[in-house]
Amino acid sequence: MIPLCTLGGGLLGVAAAGWLPWRGAPLIVLFGLIAWVVAVFDRGDLRWTAPWSMTPEFADELLLPGSHLWHAVYLLGLGLLAAVAALLRYPSYRRPLLALGGALWIGTLAACWAQLP
Repeated sequence: MIPLCTLGGGLLGVAAAGWLPWRGAPLIVLFGLIAWVVAVFDRGDLRWTAPWSMTPEFADELLLPGSHLWHAVYLLGLGLLAAVAALLRYPSYRRPLLALGGALWIGTLAACWAQLP
């Protein structure tokens, strides 16, 4: 899952730099992402909406119940949504990108729901 997190983080950075063209905006997005992770850390099933999954190597507790496969699909969907957001900055193919983004949004929400225990 680390490659998916890395890909998604990079795409989110590109989207933030394109849409928020002032210095420090990607840093604000990063702090927002960290705040999201901290907010759901001890919230039971909401923990699965964070862009990582806990394993025994990184936590003292057992594996969380839920599907790691669907979590990977969820992370991929988040990364692809960030890519679409980065490309939407340029108006040449906006309508097909909006359609693709809508389909990705639905798929990502479905994967988010499917990963829950």
